Amino acid sequence: MGLSKERYEYHLTSRGWTDGSLYGDVQGGQKLRETPSDRVMTLVVSEVLDEGLRPNVYDRIAWQSDDPLEIKRLLAEFGDRPKDALPLIE
Repeated sequence: MGLSKERYEYHLTSRGWTDGSLYGDVQGGQKLRETPSDRVMTLVVSEVLDEGLRPNVYDRIAWQSDDPLEIKRLLAEFGDRPKDALPLIE
């Protein structure tokens, strides 16, 4: 079991990646944001701090639209994850 858990939502829209809601222990609990109506994908980035204080970061697609061509176009334009998202730790 982790010492700390954070979950960040990011939405891919026609304007690029936008910040979604935050759920966590360290950042003061929940920070809820409205889901954009023009999203084509929602990415969830989770960070779990283990007992050794090592961060483990995981990405998962939580939702995507029925339009794979639009998703592919926007991913090509804006990247496969937000620039300010937690880095994936190898």
